[in-house]
Amino acid sequence: MLVNIFKYNLLIQTILKALYYFIFFSLLVSFYFFYKELPEKIPMHFDFAGQPTRFGNKKEMLMVVSVLSFLSILVFFLHKYPHKFNYPFKFPEKSRSSVYVLSSVFVLFLSIYLLLINYVVILSAREAALKTYGVLNVYGIYGILLGLLVFILTWLYLLKKVANQFEDEK
Repeated sequence: MLVNIFKYNLLIQTILKALYYFIFFSLLVSFYFFYKELPEKIPMHFDFAGQPTRFGNKKEMLMVVSVLSFLSILVFFLHKYPHKFNYPFKFPEKSRSSVYVLSSVFVLFLSIYLLLINYVVILSAREAALKTYGVLNVYGIYGILLGLLVFILTWLYLLKKVANQFEDEK
């Protein structure tokens, strides 16, 4: 029965919160050290081949990282309010607590994904600025976005399954 996985909700959310804090603080520390070694003019946008198409001041990178970090923090705190989310379909009253647990975990994963996107932005800009091109700036962001798409589709499937499970019990 799918509902049995929800008994581990507190453990799962605690692990995800710890992972979020670890990634967030390691992002701040690594950005602090990366920022020092960046030249004043760094690539800010890349084409599909991974070649820089626009350059900017390294202070722009500070702004991008700040905005992405702020969005991640905002999404992180949203996990406490799953009853305020806009769900794609209606749920029976009996399934609401299960849906809220699933949605809260989803939002925690989403905040971690935002941090990972932030990491890829930092590392790809560093690689391009120091001319140490690797596969990160070409495939890193696409891999993270593809993973996010798969995760969203899985979440929608599980939400529908929870809703159907409770409707079948009627």
